[in-house]
Amino acid sequence: MQFDTYSIAKQLGIPSEQVCLVGSSLICGKGNDIDVLCLLDGGKEPEDAGFMPDLDCLEYESDFTSYRKGDVNLLVTRDRPYFMAEVAIAHAARVFNEGKFDMTNRYDRVSFHGLVRSAVAGHMQTEIPF
Repeated sequence: MQFDTYSIAKQLGIPSEQVCLVGSSLICGKGNDIDVLCLLDGGKEPEDAGFMPDLDCLEYESDFTSYRKGDVNLLVTRDRPYFMAEVAIAHAARVFNEGKFDMTNRYDRVSFHGLVRSAVAGHMQTEIPF
């Protein structure tokens, strides 16, 4: 699915590398809504950009807070390692869902790692020191 995460970044006043399509829209190519993960370490608060708290999500303990605006489900975290892990998980799940790799084949394993690494690197502004 094509979705302009840049527009979300612009609304929040943060770099586009801190916004990533996740969930069924990325993994399956379609979904009931559009899940967008956001690393918010500056910029506007989601409410100031027109997003409303997702009351259905308040009962769950998690490292993110959910907001809604139309079809967009904005998942906001302030934890960079959590954000990077979720970006990697989402892209790995998409690759597995597409069935492009045979993990018993060394070439496929190396290629898979490269794809996930590239996806994560595209969302990093600086190297994480670990």
